[in-house]
Order: sequence, then structure tokens, then C-alpha cells
Amino acid sequence: MKIYAAHPKKRSRQAALRAIEQQLANGISFDHLLERTQAFAASPRGQNPPKGGPDYRKDPERWYRDACYDDDPALWEQPNGDNGQQTQSEQTAIQRE
Repeated sequence: MKIYAAHPKKRSRQAALRAIEQQLANGISFDHLLERTQAFAASPRGQNPPKGGPDYRKDPERWYRDACYDDDPALWEQPNGDNGQQTQSEQTAIQRE
């Protein structure tokens, strides 16, 4: 399927295809899923991690099942391999706001 092929991580193909079919059956349009998958794949978060680094991309099955295609694209601007954890001082500053 074209949508699965656009996802940057290739794992659990059959489970991913079932999750995609479920989203389509729930009324999410093919074009929307494809567009958002392509946008994620092109984003820094969708890229392969630095050599030897951790890969924080969800497997495609979870990505579709959890409707991650509707996440704020700003979240995808953080490079893969960076888990986005904040330091204690950053967490404190956010809590004060």
C-alpha cells in the first residue's frame, strides 16, 4: 500500500496495514493519511537516527493506530535520536509560567 510505503520505518508490515485500514474505515481519508505520512517522513524526526543512536520513531502500526499522523508537525522538527527530555531547570521554568 502506498501509505505504508511512505512511512520511513519499515517494520510489522501486516500489522501496519491493518492499522491503516482501520483508520480508513473510521473515516480518515486516504489523501490525509498519505500527506501526513509523507510530511513525517520528510521531517527531522522521520529521518534515520545518527549512526549508532537510538531510533525514537514509532513502528508504523503504532503510529497509525495511535493517530500520530495528527500530531502537531512542530513535534516532528526535533531530530530523531533526541528523545526530547527536558532538563530539570527547563521543567521548573515551564511550571512557573
